[in-house]
Amino acid sequence: MKRIFEPVPRAVVEAFVRAAPTGIPVRRAWYLYEILTGRTLQVADAPQVAAVDLLDAKTYFTGKQRLSKRHRVRDDLLGTATFCPMFRRTKTLVEFVKLDLSAKAREPQGVPVYIHPFRDGNGRMHRCLIHHVLAERKFTPPDLVFPVSSVMLDRSGVSLCLRQAHGRAGSSARN
Repeated sequence: MKRIFEPVPRAVVEAFVRAAPTGIPVRRAWYLYEILTGRTLQVADAPQVAAVDLLDAKTYFTGKQRLSKRHRVRDDLLGTATFCPMFRRTKTLVEFVKLDLSAKAREPQGVPVYIHPFRDGNGRMHRCLIHHVLAERKFTPPDLVFPVSSVMLDRSGVSLCLRQAHGRAGSSARN
């Protein structure tokens, strides 16, 4: 797309933006022109209109949104101006992602069966690993413990579980 924008004279794009500064396709093109070419157009920032997504999330896989106040566009691209893959949300890819996520969610469950760190079973280890995987993959917000069991609702229980899993069972639960 950068190659499409580069030969276009700045004045042509500026006239395009000035003709319809609140238009959704105009704001998207303006945003892409500036980030891909590195050229800032000599036009006023977009008026206070509702921000629009750069990509349609029903059509493409999208990333975390970043608002460009100048263009009133939410950049939801998967990368940056220097490298940005785009993937259409096809039935095949959607099914693959679902299968992959499902497999990753099950990954740690088989491991504790072979590790019996506690005489009374390995439920704590299993819950600890599940929470670790959920946290690492940012499934839950940083300060949230997803209640896999009532034991995990108690922060000290999580702390104790982690210490026991890492061989420091003698430490107090409050350290």
